[in-house]
Amino acid sequence: MKKMTNVAFLIGAQKAGTTNLAYLLEQHQDVIVSHPKEPDFFTKNYSKGRDWYLRCFDGDSAKVFIDASTSYSAAPLDLSISGSSKAMKFSGVPEKINDAIDSPKFIYLLRDPVLRAYSLYWHEVRAGNEKRSFRDVLTADSNYLRIGDYHGQLCLYLKFFPLDSFMFVCFEEMVKKPEETVTNCLEFLGLDINEFALKVPQGKNKGFRLNRLGSILHAYGVTKVVSKILPAAAKTKLSRIVTKDIPPISKQDEQWLTEYYAEKNKKLEELTGISISHWKKPSAVI
Repeated sequence: MKKMTNVAFLIGAQKAGTTNLAYLLEQHQDVIVSHPKEPDFFTKNYSKGRDWYLRCFDGDSAKVFIDASTSYSAAPLDLSISGSSKAMKFSGVPEKINDAIDSPKFIYLLRDPVLRAYSLYWHEVRAGNEKRSFRDVLTADSNYLRIGDYHGQLCLYLKFFPLDSFMFVCFEEMVKKPEETVTNCLEFLGLDINEFALKVPQGKNKGFRLNRLGSILHAYGVTKVVSKILPAAAKTKLSRIVTKDIPPISKQDEQWLTEYYAEKNKKLEELTGISISHWKKPSAVI
């Protein structure tokens, strides 16, 4: 079968800004983002076939088609870790992309892996998918750890694609300079940025967790229904009633994760040349 062309991938980790960047890039007239935004074709939906994948892109006139599936950078890296066998559906993605796509480009979104893991944990807690403590999650579920091993995930791709087919975007920089980030991404994708007016949405509220009332309403599906029918102002007021702030990560968990990722981050920096000096580093041993 003939390979697809003009396809780019946002392979950033969960909770690293892929949704926001996809929204910003899609404002360009020559970009089409797949619908759904995360088709997960090369992981969960590969058996549906390439015709199904093609239908995820609405139209054929775009210069760049974007697939923003975060599952493409979640491959199992250490099969000795408990639970990693469940991640086998996330393996083999670079090979599949190489077979199906001609000269793809990749925008890899990176976020301090310590904070990324903690943010993902609370995302899963809010969704009702996680009941364990954060430390239990870290020691029992490799999903939270392997996604933040950007060096390990990248090396799987470099077996098939050159390093210059990747652009690396730090979440922290994108938050500070969204216009500059989008401009750089569009130039990387080979698109004209003249007369392109970007509309940057207001920042989202900080992370939250449901309080007791919110948990009860969520369990009965009330929050989901109400969020669809209430205007924005009313939803903001409601959120203050049913939520509470997320607690800060404990010093012990922060230190454990920081030490876990220290060598991996160092290798990433050496391989790519990007600066991640703003990420957490292990404290000096006293």
